[in-house]
Amino acid sequence: MKKIILALMLGLLIVSVVACKTAVPKPEVVIFNDAVLEARIRVIMNTPTGDILVSEAEKISELDLSEANPSVPSARIKDISALKYFKNLRGLNLSYQLVEDLSPLANLTELNMFGYWGAASLKNFDGLANLTNMLDINISSYNEGIGTNFTDSDLAYFANMTNLEAITLQGSKITDLSPLANLSKLRKLNIDYSDISDLSPISEMTSLVEMDLKYTNVSELGPLENFVKLQDLWLEGCPITDYSPLTAIYPNLVHKDFSID
Repeated sequence: MKKIILALMLGLLIVSVVACKTAVPKPEVVIFNDAVLEARIRVIMNTPTGDILVSEAEKISELDLSEANPSVPSARIKDISALKYFKNLRGLNLSYQLVEDLSPLANLTELNMFGYWGAASLKNFDGLANLTNMLDINISSYNEGIGTNFTDSDLAYFANMTNLEAITLQGSKITDLSPLANLSKLRKLNIDYSDISDLSPISEMTSLVEMDLKYTNVSELGPLENFVKLQDLWLEGCPITDYSPLTAIYPNLVHKDFSID
């Protein structure tokens, strides 16, 4: 009798071990630390209640999380840590939110479009370091004289974004354009209201089509004299006294805010 009981117990033990080994793992879910972000994403994904699975998040390729009415007081997104689960994102817009830290974007290596107007709250840009597939990036703010905290050390991340076609950094604190020197695909460079004064680091970027240099410290235009593809050039508010270096390309300019007699 004892032998039978022992055999039964052993059988039950084996069954339980096998069951444990073959149990289906519980699906991983997205953890939100920001109620506003969660609410916006639930609307986008049409998931008003219940868990959002990581497998579902990985199917999302674009998130427009911009604030539609920035002048109207409302709750804003501050913590984007949950975006780390959306690893296949290609487009992301955070305009007019109150995000301070972009580090959750570090592993979103498929991202090729990032937009953030009204980015005065941003303090940590380290999440940009690995985003080498970027095509179009906009980190801008200049509202009532308040710009962004984007500096030369942050611009250094752009050196590895060799596919970049458009850069908008309105209101930045950058002073050195050297990290952009080898971005041969760049067509648009908008750095108005920044601290830039020297254009010589980009003198070989003659494929540029659009440049906005309004209210920068640029005074010498010699580096632009061979920019024959340039169609739009904005120079209002710059301390420029001599426009003659642009004489040859002036007829090509479709949109401009200056004249050469």
